[in-house]
Amino acid sequence: MPSLRREVQRVLDELVGSGAETGLQVAVFHQGALVVDAVAGVADSRTGRGVTPETPFFSFSAGKVMTSLIAHLLVGTGAVGYDTPVVDLWPEFGAHGKATATLRHVLTHSVGVPAMPRGIGPADLTDWSRVCTAIADAEPRWRPGTETGYHSFTFGFLVGEVARRATGKPMRLGRIGARPDEAPTTFGWVGGGGSYVYADTATGTSFAMTKNRLTPHFDTAQRIADLTTAGIDPPA
Repeated sequence: MPSLRREVQRVLDELVGSGAETGLQVAVFHQGALVVDAVAGVADSRTGRGVTPETPFFSFSAGKVMTSLIAHLLVGTGAVGYDTPVVDLWPEFGAHGKATATLRHVLTHSVGVPAMPRGIGPADLTDWSRVCTAIADAEPRWRPGTETGYHSFTFGFLVGEVARRATGKPMRLGRIGARPDEAPTTFGWVGGGGSYVYADTATGTSFAMTKNRLTPHFDTAQRIADLTTAGIDPPA
C-alpha cells in the first residue's frame, strides 16, 4: 500500500514541521504484512539525532486496557472470579503474606507489588517465567487490599500470569478461545503521553503510534488512525 505509506509519511512530516510533534513512529500491519513503517523528527533534541524505526520510545500503559479486558472476559466466562484468591491459580504468589490477594486486588492496583523486584532489569522483561517467579516471591509493600499504588511495571505480568494459569492457553484479542473470524471487533487502547495502538480483526489490521512529545490529548493518534482506517478500508 504505497499510497497509504506516502500519506502517513506526509502527515508525520507536517506535524514535525509545524512544531506540533517532535518525533514519531508509526507501524501498520495488514494481513500479517508490514505496510507502513514511517518515522519523522528527532529522537534527541540536544544532538539532533533523528528518529529511526529502531528508536526506543516511552510508551507505558498502552497494553493495560487490553490486559484488563482479558481478565474481565475470563470472569465473564466463569474461568475465574474477581474475589478468587490469586494463590488458587498461582500458589507461589502467596509468599511473604500475599496469600489473601485476589484478582480484584490485582485489577485495582492494591495487591502490594507495584515495583519490579530487585534483580529484575530491562534485559529480563522478555523472560516471562523469570519475572513472574520474582514477583511471586516478592515481599509486598503493603498487605493486599489495604492500600492502593499504581502497579505500572508489574500489572501486565500479574494479570497475564493469572490468565495464563486460568486457561492454560496464550491470550489474544477477542472472545477467549474463539476463532479469529468470530470476533470482528476493533480494539483501541491508549498509552502515556498520547501513544496509541489498535487492532481490527475484521480487516486484519494492527496499528501502533509512539511519540516523544508527551501530550494530554490524542489528536495526533486520532488523525493517523483515521488516515490508516481510510487507507485500509476505503469507503465504497
